[in-house]
Amino acid sequence: MSTYDNPHNNKQELITEPWAIRSSVRIKLSTRRIIGFVMTVVPLVLIVVDFSILSWFLLGLIPIGSVMFYRSRRTLNKENWRASHPSYTSLNQHEVSYSQWDSRTQDIEENRFNKSRIERVYYGRHDVKDIHLYLEKDSEEVFALPVIHFIYDQNMKRRAHSVSFLYEKDAERWMELLSSMEVPLIFTSEITTDTMSEAEMLDKLLNDRGQQKFVFHRGVDDSFYNYLESVNDEFNQAYENGTLAPEEEEEFLRRVREHKEKERNSSALLSVGPGWFIFVLQWGAAYYMGLKAMQGEIDAEHWLTPSIVVMGLSMLFYLLVRRLLWPQILIYMIGSFINLMIASSVLEGLNSSEVAAEMYASLYSSVILCSVLLWIPYVLIYPFKLGKRERGIRYERD
Repeated sequence: MSTYDNPHNNKQELITEPWAIRSSVRIKLSTRRIIGFVMTVVPLVLIVVDFSILSWFLLGLIPIGSVMFYRSRRTLNKENWRASHPSYTSLNQHEVSYSQWDSRTQDIEENRFNKSRIERVYYGRHDVKDIHLYLEKDSEEVFALPVIHFIYDQNMKRRAHSVSFLYEKDAERWMELLSSMEVPLIFTSEITTDTMSEAEMLDKLLNDRGQQKFVFHRGVDDSFYNYLESVNDEFNQAYENGTLAPEEEEEFLRRVREHKEKERNSSALLSVGPGWFIFVLQWGAAYYMGLKAMQGEIDAEHWLTPSIVVMGLSMLFYLLVRRLLWPQILIYMIGSFINLMIASSVLEGLNSSEVAAEMYASLYSSVILCSVLLWIPYVLIYPFKLGKRERGIRYERD
């Protein structure tokens, strides 16, 4: 959030302003929404008005256009909602007040607390999703945003309220005012996120073993990065010397496992897992269909049966992958075409039947024919896989 001084108040008061989506991003999203709509509707119209090979393969644009339309529309709607439901936090030398909307529940929380109720103030970093919507910097250059966490007591209960900033200069103005209020200022190395509950954030901050009190000076962000380097050096040295406490070592290993799991889940190839078995199964399917074609039970020149097999195996492939990601549509399509061509060449060498050879050719040709439809089983299975993964995450937490 950006910050401004209240000109109608004699005392110094800092008030945050809601982040505004950049105009260039809004134009880009609006353009994508229009293009996505065209890519979704035009192929359907063409397939009805003038069915041809070209109109058939243009069906492959539908999933791309649908995703483009849906994502751009969802983002614009979310930002429009945020703009019409602004949140703010106000800080003066006597109290903190805030009005905060929750976009998920569409509820508002309004609260204020006196400076005497503030136990401590943390300065750290906050990970914000879709930061590229608000910052002109390359999102890869922005690791996390400056954040101030207020830990305060209210109604015999410890609570937390966080204020994140797009720019370090705004956070520094807040820290400067807070330093004059004589509240404890503390650096934290823990990175918080928007998805954390208040209880999770409290637990993470209060149990940060690397937290360190500091005295405010100009250039607080430089001091913060020096602090992070010292925390990292101390931890590495303790790890090398084997002097980490058991709980610290367990926490470190947990983070390493989470990082490896995140890398694995973000890779479409590494996430295939048991799905690779399908490419072995395709050899068995090709052999069986060639045998049935020689027996006259399957028409070797007909495309329907091979297409059903290709689509059916794609569903099984999507079900077996460890985590379903859209590039796996391409992995299945390209992998199946190459795999079935190789299988056809090998099986033709073992069986010189012309009917079987035609069946093998129909099978890998059907992969090309079905390439524009492989997104359909993906869309059908994705909600099932997503629900299963979310249930697994909840079970691990419990």
